Amino acid sequence: MFDLITGTATHIPRHPRGPMLVSTGAQLAILGLVVLLPVVLATHVLPQPPTMMAFVVAAPPPPPAAPAPVRIGGQIQPPALVLRVEPTYPPMAVSAHLQGMVILEAIVDAEGTVTDVKVLRSVSPLLDREALAAVRQWRYSPVVLNGRPVPFVLSVSLSFSLRERDQG
Repeated sequence: MFDLITGTATHIPRHPRGPMLVSTGAQLAILGLVVLLPVVLATHVLPQPPTMMAFVVAAPPPPPAAPAPVRIGGQIQPPALVLRVEPTYPPMAVSAHLQGMVILEAIVDAEGTVTDVKVLRSVSPLLDREALAAVRQWRYSPVVLNGRPVPFVLSVSLSFSLRERDQG
């Protein structure tokens, strides 16, 4: 290239873009080091936020259902009563001349122990309470169904009679 003011010729490179590309590349590299290096170093030092990982797992299968108590009757023979406690006749019921039949429903577990009793037919709260207390103490031989002892339900009728009490 020729400079008109000074009258001297300067060297013109064959590839005029070469020095410009080298200069621009060097500037980008320096800018990268100045800007990106602190960012990389700063994020390396920062603590990582805790991440939540959730695993979806199928719910476990429900436990096997407890066998429902079988009702005594039909082809299911009643079990043998091993221990029978007679109800006491409350003196207050005797003086009030209360008598009648209390009908209860008892649930007995697989071992033959009475677990639950409820009144189906009531005569008087006094007589009901004594009938419930007596039947809760009863013990039965287990009912075996398909080779396994099972709980069962049965109805119990207890008679409270003043005539039988006077004769006994």
